Amino acid sequence: MEANKMIRTLIKQRLEEGNVTFGKEMNTKDSRDFLEESLEELLDACIYLSLKLIQTKISHGKLRMDEIINPKQMKSALLKAYKKMENENAKSK
Repeated sequence: MEANKMIRTLIKQRLEEGNVTFGKEMNTKDSRDFLEESLEELLDACIYLSLKLIQTKISHGKLRMDEIINPKQMKSALLKAYKKMENENAKSK
């Protein structure tokens, strides 16, 4: 499948997931601050991408966890990020 078609498919799937999750399509009269929400989502994406990069480096032997952060700090940081994500998801419903 060509890349552009794959991108369109992913966007379509994401819109459909939003319709199911929120029970409606996007609304042009929605009063939310979409710029702020987008920036917050980008920050979340940076976190997820950073974690994926760390996982990849660890799996290829290019990095050890103890070189980044001790395990107790990592667990605490991941729990905080997860709780924040849960709160944000609850607010958006």
